[in-house]
Amino acid sequence: MRIGLHASGVLYPLAGQEGVSERTHSSAGGFELTPESAVQVAAFVRGSHAKPLDRGNVLNVLNFGTSRLFSTPAEAQLWCLDYKTAFPAAGTLFLDAVAADGTFTRRCMANAVADPPRRRCNGATVLLDYLVRGGAIGTPATALINPTGDNNSIYYTAVASGSGGNGITIEYVISG
Repeated sequence: MRIGLHASGVLYPLAGQEGVSERTHSSAGGFELTPESAVQVAAFVRGSHAKPLDRGNVLNVLNFGTSRLFSTPAEAQLWCLDYKTAFPAAGTLFLDAVAADGTFTRRCMANAVADPPRRRCNGATVLLDYLVRGGAIGTPATALINPTGDNNSIYYTAVASGSGGNGITIEYVISG
């Protein structure tokens, strides 16, 4: 699975990267999604049992690991040290399940916040462990390569439903 954080009009690849080998930037490994519900517990005076109440507000917690290969150990070490200034912490998380033929199916996690990953250098390889918290996970309506033939731009259209069933269309362009 390829995972990227979209923030301020830029897609930052966290795991896997389109057009880059798995050896250079691996897809997400150990992918784990742990949804958490907000639960209020009502404790009753002299009651035999407490009553848990579902308050909704699901928080999706995503854990995954990846690796990046650099030309030299020094380059890997400097990349680790400079990570916080190069990557944002919040945005929309893109989760791409990639098929064997290279096509992918995308899901988006709204309001995602990524903790700075644990970074371990092993020679010229950096191993990263991510923890991302976010809101709803939804399906974009379309994801297609720019029809003009410019493969540096990908156009995405996402459709979300409002509380009254009214469709809201969001369009944005990511240049790569």
